Amino acid sequence: MHHFIFVFFVKLIEVSSLLQQSHSKITFSWNNSSRSLTMYLAAGLLPIKLPTPCIGLSYLSLSINFDDLKEISAALCLLRSSPNLQKLKISARIELHNVPLTTVSVYNWDETFSRPATPIQVRHVTIDGISGFQPELDFIRFLLLYSPVLEKMVVKPIVNVRPELVPELIRFKRVSGEAEVIYEV
Repeated sequence: MHHFIFVFFVKLIEVSSLLQQSHSKITFSWNNSSRSLTMYLAAGLLPIKLPTPCIGLSYLSLSINFDDLKEISAALCLLRSSPNLQKLKISARIELHNVPLTTVSVYNWDETFSRPATPIQVRHVTIDGISGFQPELDFIRFLLLYSPVLEKMVVKPIVNVRPELVPELIRFKRVSGEAEVIYEV
């Protein structure tokens, strides 16, 4: 177990170093067996932020299983560690073998989506494939509450999403007076 934790932290530092390089656009995905960076980071103990901020990162594309608390936390860790992030693309990923997160007693909005030390600076967000489940909505609410320069959020649901999703999204509080939420079918 100690070896696994050590390897995880070495990999976390490698990821942080990769993000520190002069890349302004990074997309994380593995073509084999739909692995993602959030799954990779979620494999161990997650810090609130990466050891080194990702100063040069302006675009980030992630695939998140919103029924996995560790993947949500890994995505939040990346957001908190990317002070110059301008564009964020999230694809909601569904895995059939998971127990829905909302049925697990460990899910707690206040703990998972705690206020970041510095505001999230993202301006444009696209979230694709959501189905309207609570963890997805909480992630959207987090972005709207803690992104003061957010200009546009495009939400693209899967087919047959519950009809009350649109009014729910419109009612979410926003810290940015300019934030526009666009619901695309």
